[in-house]
Amino acid sequence: MTLEQMQEKKKRLGYTYQQIALLSGVPKTTVQKVLGGVTKNPRANTMKALENVLDSHELGEISEVRYTPLQKNVTSLRDEALQYDADMYMEPTPRFHIVPEWAKNQKYPKQGSYTLADYLALPDGQRAELIEGVIYDMASPSAVHQDIQLDIAVALKEASKKHTECRVYTPPYDVQLNADDRTIVQPDVFVVCQKDRLSKKRVIGAPDLVIEVLSPSTRKKDIEIKYGEYAQAGVREYWMVDPDRMLIYVTVFAADDIISIYTFDEKVPVWISDGEVSVDFVEIKKDIAYVDTLREV
Repeated sequence: MTLEQMQEKKKRLGYTYQQIALLSGVPKTTVQKVLGGVTKNPRANTMKALENVLDSHELGEISEVRYTPLQKNVTSLRDEALQYDADMYMEPTPRFHIVPEWAKNQKYPKQGSYTLADYLALPDGQRAELIEGVIYDMASPSAVHQDIQLDIAVALKEASKKHTECRVYTPPYDVQLNADDRTIVQPDVFVVCQKDRLSKKRVIGAPDLVIEVLSPSTRKKDIEIKYGEYAQAGVREYWMVDPDRMLIYVTVFAADDIISIYTFDEKVPVWISDGEVSVDFVEIKKDIAYVDTLREV
């Protein structure tokens, strides 16, 4: 099977890179680079493993996969830094809130088959994301999550006055990440510096900077699934802000996947601004301290 045939089969089956990695035993980063055409001369055994998966699975079988904890041989520095808990698993089945018209006569909706039209058919006010044809429910963020998100957006918005070519956005403004009809995401904060990617309804293409605030309901998706999607789509810089550990993980995809880890006691420089812009997490730490005084209910 040629690379082109594999790419076509992946598209037809609707598999994500994460799913192919779990089925084949090939690290997800390797799967991304091979099927994305980045690796020019992949190893024969890698190609055989990918071919075996793509040639032997039919649409819908992926719902039967049972995800297991990440194995040591497929972890990266990013995974090590995040210090996965022993019981942290990938969600086996994303939650759905609608069944599209075309799927109503089927016994089960097929994960990986949803499109932009299905996403737009969601009820008004229903927050969700479409990733590689799968619709994921988005729970309401906590007070800490919203404060951090707002503080970062305000800091970047203020800084953007000096960089008028860049615009700062927050949800519910959609991002049609790959400019196709299979992936629509809503990053917590994102910066777009290319005007031709903006439309009145959504961003069409990859933002330059994406920031996600991790929460119990989204952290696995942000760390595993969206990390790979952002890398593949051409996002230049990706921040994962972890309020539980008071850490910020910065990956610069545009500079050989450089990874830096900061604390909430530092200013975090924005790589795409050549360090001219930074976000002061010391102030954010002070701002969110009041949450500890709030009621649990």
